[in-house]
Amino acid sequence: MVVATVRWFDLSRFGAKLRVLPKSPLRGASLTCLDVFDQEAFTAHWKWDRTQAHRAALQEAWLNTCERLGFGDKSLVVYEPSPDGGAVRATRFMSARSQFTLRDIQALVPGVDAGDLKEMDVEDIALRTAPVPDMPQIWHAFVRDVLAIEAVGVWTPKINPFNRPWDEAQSIEEFWKAQRASERANPLITRRGLGNASQVRHALNAAGYRTNALVPFYVDESTALADGWRPGEIEKVDLPYALPLWVSDKGQIQALQDVRYVHELMDADPAHYLGVVKNGVIAGALREAHAIGQIVKRNMAQWRAWAANPASLELPDFLWGSITEVAGAHAELCEKYPTVVTSGLSDLSDGMEHERRGTFRAKPLIEMESGAMYWLSRLCARYASLRDDEVTALQADLNKALARGHELMGEHAQALAREELAAVSNVVRGAASGFTASSENSTSVSDGQVVNPSKEKKVRHEDAGEKIGGARKDFAKRAMVADDLEVMNEAERDLYVVKKNIWAPLDYAAMRADGVQAEAALGIKVVKDKLLPAPTRRGSTFYATPSDNSEADALYIKAISIVRDRMATVKTLDDFNAACKELFVIGNRDHEGNPTNTIFGRPIQVQWGSKACDVFYSGSNGRTPSQVYREIRRKIEIWNREPTEDEKWRSMIKPKAEKTQEKRDEEKAKAEVDRELHRPHLDRVERSGQDWRGGRDIQADDLLEHFGFRGVEFGNWLPQDERQQVLNMAFDALCDLAAALKVPPKGLSLGGNLGVAFGSRGSGGRNAALAHYEPARRVINLTRMNGAGFLAHEWMHALDHHLGGERGYLSEAVVGTGTVMANLSGRMHRRLAQAHEILERTEANAKKGLEYTRSWLYGQPQEVRDRLFDVLQAEYENAEAALYDEARRHIEAARSRPDFAQDGFRDDGAVNFSRQFDFADKVYQTLRAHCTSKSALTKVKGKIEGNLQFMMTNLAKVVSVKAAKDLGVELPAAFRGRSNCLPSEFVKEAEKLDKTRSSPYWATTRELFARAGAAYVIDKITEAGGRSDYLVFGSDEARYAEHPVGNPNPTGEDRRDLAAFFDALMAEYRLACLKEAEQEAVLEP
Repeated sequence: MVVATVRWFDLSRFGAKLRVLPKSPLRGASLTCLDVFDQEAFTAHWKWDRTQAHRAALQEAWLNTCERLGFGDKSLVVYEPSPDGGAVRATRFMSARSQFTLRDIQALVPGVDAGDLKEMDVEDIALRTAPVPDMPQIWHAFVRDVLAIEAVGVWTPKINPFNRPWDEAQSIEEFWKAQRASERANPLITRRGLGNASQVRHALNAAGYRTNALVPFYVDESTALADGWRPGEIEKVDLPYALPLWVSDKGQIQALQDVRYVHELMDADPAHYLGVVKNGVIAGALREAHAIGQIVKRNMAQWRAWAANPASLELPDFLWGSITEVAGAHAELCEKYPTVVTSGLSDLSDGMEHERRGTFRAKPLIEMESGAMYWLSRLCARYASLRDDEVTALQADLNKALARGHELMGEHAQALAREELAAVSNVVRGAASGFTASSENSTSVSDGQVVNPSKEKKVRHEDAGEKIGGARKDFAKRAMVADDLEVMNEAERDLYVVKKNIWAPLDYAAMRADGVQAEAALGIKVVKDKLLPAPTRRGSTFYATPSDNSEADALYIKAISIVRDRMATVKTLDDFNAACKELFVIGNRDHEGNPTNTIFGRPIQVQWGSKACDVFYSGSNGRTPSQVYREIRRKIEIWNREPTEDEKWRSMIKPKAEKTQEKRDEEKAKAEVDRELHRPHLDRVERSGQDWRGGRDIQADDLLEHFGFRGVEFGNWLPQDERQQVLNMAFDALCDLAAALKVPPKGLSLGGNLGVAFGSRGSGGRNAALAHYEPARRVINLTRMNGAGFLAHEWMHALDHHLGGERGYLSEAVVGTGTVMANLSGRMHRRLAQAHEILERTEANAKKGLEYTRSWLYGQPQEVRDRLFDVLQAEYENAEAALYDEARRHIEAARSRPDFAQDGFRDDGAVNFSRQFDFADKVYQTLRAHCTSKSALTKVKGKIEGNLQFMMTNLAKVVSVKAAKDLGVELPAAFRGRSNCLPSEFVKEAEKLDKTRSSPYWATTRELFARAGAAYVIDKITEAGGRSDYLVFGSDEARYAEHPVGNPNPTGEDRRDLAAFFDALMAEYRLACLKEAEQEAVLEP
């Protein structure tokens, strides 16, 4: 076989190659490529010296040579296959010249001589053979099935604007950068698969293609004319081999003219560059987008009409249908053309397309929030060519229409709730035998009596539904054992599996009386203190732990019990030392029970913790552990004499302080006040309002059937007649609650997750009978008299916990603003400040900044200081006047905006924040000009600038209040909030109540929420003319208005504002109940 050769430059010893790219119809020229593989070898003959100037001169001379020889100063990185199957990195320079002299190459590659001009194989010189219109089979199929229908009947300029010599054209990389900088991409088409991917750019750049290989075209004449072309400048053609690379926002598609001549792309499957295309790449999508645009514009007009007149939206389904039509048309286009942008569709879709064979449906309107409207407005902008302000306006219109839709659904939810509550009442009343009652019902219950008792036959009331069960909480009376875990859920294990429930607090007085030495007792205390307070579970450490948390909990109980039981036999320090030695052996045994030398890491040791293991290891030689010895020396031993027994025990047995009768009386009075605040005195449980039962006695199954509770439980101590009373009162109270909140009866069981218990969840003691909510078991415990009036309070706890999901109580988990609960929780703690409060505070702060600034001028001479004080005062007054003018102008310009009452200006005032700093800087420069000791001023510059900025920040708020008052404008809520807001009276009263407690209770967020919720319920019932003491009592506004200790209930403005937030929260919850009901209806056969 004859191999063609040619004399050419062999640059291998310089770590480089000089090769040729043959002429291509799309490049329009053959190219010479200088590929540098080894930078060090390439510059080895440059004779670098150590001076930076010489290196820079050589570099500049080399770049000039590149420019002269047509290689330019731009390079690109390419990768070539290596013999070992890998890839070799090279830096490539390209020139349109094809002939070079030896001198040219010597200037380009210093060190080249005539010996480097050799006979070389043409295949080693040519990067690729000259392209011919031939393609691999997979590309043949791609051209036939995709490109052949892509650019048929398109419009292109008669004179291709990209047609110019290769060396005058832009590189592909430069072209894309310029496109992104000067022209937005088409909003309908994703960048994926249109040549904007790095693989395509790299392949085209490496092969030397430039923009002279491109051709522009449009899918129709109107698009071309709209982009600025004249009728005589364009023509209709077919471009069956054009490969689209980019599409502009004006609809101009820029494509490779003829893909058959770009063999550099054909090393990979077309899908590698374009993804899977079925119906064309771009053109078909742009053609069909015109029809979708008409759908979008028609629905946009309808949305604007609904926003302008919300009452014109008569059914929420109309809005849902319009959203489905628009988003569905777009989804269908995305399905046909994978290059169409899909952003936001997932926020609009119900996600069930696969079950309907691809048919799109919007998610239920009840699930849509403002985020979905954000994406819908941007989807419309892709078809309607909207400006940014128009997109914002469209989003606002959509949010108004959505709010109307939610309002309609809320009205429907309320009507449905009323119907369901009436149905429950009818069922229960219809089941009553031989009893007739009026529509109004008035009952009262006192100890042992019920007015209008039932005439039904007495039944025995037992637990019903799911067994609520759960852990006993009397671990102070007995130690927890592993068997207790069987009835615990995970939340209860988190709560109860702790050291103090397994090993009770040490009774040092009893230990002393039992003959335990003080040194031994102190050693036991050290060991117990160093044991872990809770189990080490999976994922909490890198040591080996049981694979299941319940196993870890059981092992922890065993581990603590072993130490507890072994220490129970200790009397002397020697006993203690022997116990530590024995525990070290027990802890380091392997799974077969054989001893090892492990100090820490065995399962039992992991549950003890490393600190306790250190004690056992230190005592493994039978001596007193060093940790214990240090404590003995510190707390028992006395220098130069033997301590008495009392002195030995003094760190463990504290003398009890003797209380005077006055102190006992004071504590008793405080306890009575605390009990009254927790449980207002209630002689009789009274109720008036709708008769829900018709006199029928309620059974536990009624609570399951009509309210959906997962279980009903009774305490063993509760007699049958009292069980009947609490069932009747609870049923009435729950119906009252459903009516007050306008939620369906089954909504009270919080999705069927809530259980209800009557006197069965306590463990004895003074407050055992009080109503309470157990988050670990999601159960409310109710009682007859002592728990009366707390159902609403505890149900609000349950609602808060239910809404929080895995986060716990939602009122505590939310932060910031934006959600109903976040706003409600924030309002419980804070209130909007009044104008006079902001003015008083900020004026004082501004003057404080003025005084502090004066104080930092101490470095100036006295006479200069006096003058500076006058200058500073004058600047303060000038700044106030100037800021006032700016604030007034802003308010006058903005007061007519619809959102001014809410967001007219933020909490920093009606003066631009940067202007405040400008004024601060101006005052500083004025002070500096009047200072004689510039060095003294420079030392305190930061202090003075900080105080001036503080002064201006507050002054801006001062003038904002004054300007608004002078203009007769109410201050915006946004200004009165955030940094300007004040603690609510509700939380201030709660903090007063907490002053008598060792830890916060009344002012905790969850308790504030429950009390505010109870106040909301009692107000709703009172508004309806009813009373329901078993449901809520003591939450009225007047109850503690003059209480000397504090008021646990919200009052005044706090109460009114919180009621509005609870209205919004319950509206959300009603919609959630409606959604759940609709889902259950779908699931019914």
